Amino acid sequence: MKVLLATLLIALYVVACSTTQTARPIDPETLGMVPYTGKTKVESQRLQQDALNAYRSVFGDPRPTSIMWDGPVTGWFTPAGQLSQLRAGLKMLRADFHARFLKENWKEIPVPRNYLSSMHLPSDTPRKHMTCYLGQVNGKPAYLFWSDDAQTMMLVFDY
Repeated sequence: MKVLLATLLIALYVVACSTTQTARPIDPETLGMVPYTGKTKVESQRLQQDALNAYRSVFGDPRPTSIMWDGPVTGWFTPAGQLSQLRAGLKMLRADFHARFLKENWKEIPVPRNYLSSMHLPSDTPRKHMTCYLGQVNGKPAYLFWSDDAQTMMLVFDY
């Protein structure tokens, strides 16, 4: 009986260790958070600088020369005003993305359903149209969405 119990515990431990899952970014909408792009130019620039620093962890230094902002950087804040997540879009040449993306730090995953619906994409969207990577920025969960067709991306990362 003791041998059986010990074997069972070892098996459970092995299964638990082999099925660890990388944490995913929060879903701020379901948590009642509010998006915010900054009321003043200084606030907007601070969010943009945070996003730019995060993109450095995705592509390294020096920053790829072909990147351009694709819309405002959006912060998601708790009702108490604490920043919990940033979302930032960039345009980048396809060749630069494939040459500079530090892919070894990221894992390709299916696009989460809540993002498919907010991007108005069907569940069978091809990879070349939208690819999702799961990784970390500053030790926190992050998604990187890349469209090879449109040569655009969005980085979503928690604080």
